Amino acid sequence: MGQFEQAIEKLKEVTIPEILHHPIDLSTFYEKDAYMALCYLELGQKDKAMKAVQVAVDNIRKMPETPYKKFVEEIYKKVFSPYQN
Repeated sequence: MGQFEQAIEKLKEVTIPEILHHPIDLSTFYEKDAYMALCYLELGQKDKAMKAVQVAVDNIRKMPETPYKKFVEEIYKKVFSPYQN
């Protein structure tokens, strides 16, 4: 829909409820920074994209293998690809 700035602002508002402790639940929340990275890429803000996806990778690193973790890792590769503008 092209509303990348609005998406970033909404994603910044997301907080992890203190009652969540299950790795899969946490992983779904850790994905938000990868989505922010994608938005920043669309806006041509690669430095911000790199920082956002690094947060996602750092958070999800110790989590078990899930589709959420795989998604974060794929976005990391995309952001740090030498071919990405």
